[in-house]
Amino acid sequence: MKHIFGRMVGYTLFYCGIIFGIFILQFTKGQTFSVGFGAMTVTGREERKESGTAVPLLPLHIVSNGLDIYISEQNPVYAADTENKMIPLQVLAYQRQAANGLFAVECSDGVVLSFFSDGRGEVETLKIEASFPANITKVVLPWRITQNAGIERTDNRIFVRSGKRQYSFIGSFGFNTEEAAAQSDIPHLVLSKTQPAAYYKTYLPLEELDINTIPSMAQASAEAYTAALHTFAAAVINTESQALSAKKITEAGLIAYLAEMGQQGNFAEGLEKAPAQTLARVQRSYISNPFYGNIQGTHTGLAADDAKKRELYAALITAQNNELFEQEALIPFLADRGSQRLVDGLFQFIEKLDVKSLNARQAAGLLSIWLDCTHYYPNKKPLFEELLPLCEEKITESLLLIDEGLYISNDETYIDTVAGFASAQILLRYGSVQSAVWESVGRMLITSLLRYAGDAAGLPAGFNVTGSKTTQLGLIADDSSVLDAGALYPLVMPHNSWYPHAQSLALQAEPGIWAWTCAQKFEVLENTAKTLLLRIRFQEGQSHYLTLHGIRPFYRIELYGIPFRSDARFEMYKSSGYAYNANSKILYLKMRHKSEYETIRLSFGTSPQQKNGQQPQPAVSSTDSDTVSSSVSGSASPQTESSASPQAAAVLPVQDSS
Repeated sequence: MKHIFGRMVGYTLFYCGIIFGIFILQFTKGQTFSVGFGAMTVTGREERKESGTAVPLLPLHIVSNGLDIYISEQNPVYAADTENKMIPLQVLAYQRQAANGLFAVECSDGVVLSFFSDGRGEVETLKIEASFPANITKVVLPWRITQNAGIERTDNRIFVRSGKRQYSFIGSFGFNTEEAAAQSDIPHLVLSKTQPAAYYKTYLPLEELDINTIPSMAQASAEAYTAALHTFAAAVINTESQALSAKKITEAGLIAYLAEMGQQGNFAEGLEKAPAQTLARVQRSYISNPFYGNIQGTHTGLAADDAKKRELYAALITAQNNELFEQEALIPFLADRGSQRLVDGLFQFIEKLDVKSLNARQAAGLLSIWLDCTHYYPNKKPLFEELLPLCEEKITESLLLIDEGLYISNDETYIDTVAGFASAQILLRYGSVQSAVWESVGRMLITSLLRYAGDAAGLPAGFNVTGSKTTQLGLIADDSSVLDAGALYPLVMPHNSWYPHAQSLALQAEPGIWAWTCAQKFEVLENTAKTLLLRIRFQEGQSHYLTLHGIRPFYRIELYGIPFRSDARFEMYKSSGYAYNANSKILYLKMRHKSEYETIRLSFGTSPQQKNGQQPQPAVSSTDSDTVSSSVSGSASPQTESSASPQAAAVLPVQDSS
């Protein structure tokens, strides 16, 4: 019995020794490394093959300020495919770039995880970014806190306490415990194609916002901005499609729908689903006439709106009212549709301006005026040298960081949605020529507001701010007024040229020449005393309507390289045509694009035939232009010249088919 007991003890010790030996071998296999990148320390192991290739071994620790990204065999990185199936990833290789503060982990299925460490002042940031192949939609990384750190909850937020500081994931999605996290007792960080980067950084609740830290915030990234615009655009299409089906669409919603369909390359489909008959003729104004025509009949609305703007701008300039700087596209408007007196008055106002009296929206507006002056009135640039830093300071003071979103407020109590988008668009332009930080600010202002747009692509007119900067700020929607998709679209997508807009040609031709159009591109190829040659881009096979303003009388107009004559019914035909009013110097055009780019050539002065006493031959009309253009080659001589006199151009508004 004693011998049996001895053998049992011996075997137990023997097998324990074997298990312990395997354990030691497992964790001593390969070579251990530990490298530092600022506040980030990476610890792991690699095995060198005879070929010299380094093979990564697990576990891997990426530690920064109490956070430990801990990848092991038991807690791997997971990826979700297009069917949302979770796949454990294998670690294939490590990359170190000390100069860039970068450590990268190459995984199976083409996934690459990159870790960047950055320190700016008192703020230390760890950026975790995933690179995705086409078949992967998101990745899930395990993390835990280090032994000397702890989890805290302050102001309804979760933080990691490490030393004397608090740290947090921007957006707080790092504390997500969904899906693959259910297989583990530790939390997971979720990165997706729409949000491929996470930021773990120092939290300084009592400090003023440092705009230099904004580029490191998730919502300020170009990826987050692009994703937010795509989501909003999809919501606009869906919302307005439903309104079309229910026959409850508005004119603003209709042109937002057509503009976005055009932007996505589906203009023909959009026009088929929303023809001119979608809205009654009396419900359509000059805003939609680039798509549907009746440009002469609706032009009075555009002229009336321009007159109101001139009257308003004149009053604000005379009174030296700061509200002047809240007006959109002030410089192009004054250059083309204002007067020299108003332009001079504007600059006299700016010379005496006290920037400290401006609110944030007005400060952004002054930046917009400077941006336009660099092109329209470059000699006025010195006027702004001392004003720009003061505008930047005013805008910086007005920024609020609330629930990981960035907003701009004039009084820290209310956030105006329209003013927020307008300021953001200006800062995007300003940042492209000044500090790129302002581009990040502009992007984040937009993405932060669009978080609340939802499936209906609508937003409240504003938000009330609750709390204080020293504790926690919150938002309550002001739902007394709601901006629907039609109202929001031009604020969010102002650079979509499919949306009807005023196109100034002052810089390409001369002040006073401008177009109301939905063309994608407007170019002046030649502008002399005798010739104005324009090239216009639009979808091949489709028609659009435009009005050209500031056009002096001409004796010949050529479309497709062929002389055309005026026709009061030009909008009714399935071809290009025009009418001209010499008294108002407005050229009304219908352009049917046989190719993506079409040209318009205007000839000024006296026709050669009239000089020689010859009898002009009939020009091509809209009715026979298709036939003639197909039979006349590019080298053919002009058909004829017909003078565009006030009498010949006095045509009545046409009746369209709707």
